[in-house]
Amino acid sequence: MKQIARIPYIMINYVSAIWGVTLRWLRIKRDESIIPIGHYCYTPDYAKNAMKTLSEEGVYYIKTCKYYKPLGKYLTACTFCGFITEDPVFADQCKSCGKNYGIEDYD
Repeated sequence: MKQIARIPYIMINYVSAIWGVTLRWLRIKRDESIIPIGHYCYTPDYAKNAMKTLSEEGVYYIKTCKYYKPLGKYLTACTFCGFITEDPVFADQCKSCGKNYGIEDYD
């Protein structure tokens, strides 16, 4: 039953990913300021991590990038870059857009 409940969520993410591809194809710029700083597509959720209970030990809460979309079991998408992939590095939420790495003078 859980698999059926996830179908609308996955379909919305597919539509969002295809919309990202369309915007890239049309050369429409998206907002870079909401992309998290660092090498990953998320930032720690400090408020939730500070309020963890003993039963949640080992759990690490994050705030995912708005543009990162999971598309089922193996596929993920970046609607900022406009691509869908099954690359395991991207599934680990390593950043692929190259924006906001936090290193200003990177050579």
